[in-house]
Amino acid sequence: MSPAATLKNIDKVTRHYVKTILHLHLHTPDNLIHAPLRDGGLGVTQMTVSIPNILLRRIINNLSDSSERDGVFKATLPTVRVEGMRKEASGSCRQVPVAVF
Repeated sequence: MSPAATLKNIDKVTRHYVKTILHLHLHTPDNLIHAPLRDGGLGVTQMTVSIPNILLRRIINNLSDSSERDGVFKATLPTVRVEGMRKEASGSCRQVPVAVF
């Protein structure tokens, strides 16, 4: 199972249990569950959105870090596996600064 499918499955199970525990109709919009509290939602984190953003933020922070491990991290960036992960994260995030990579 791919990481994206796993995150989708986690979101699906979470929404199901939230609806069950709160006795909501199963056709209650998912946006109500994931909307922020200030907007009248339940504020439940949507993993398919937050996890790729967290990973991308960590990559950006490591690139701007000036420690010794920075060189090792930058040396791994051109690899095919890391490039594929970067593209996948970029597709999942809303605003990705392309100049960072």
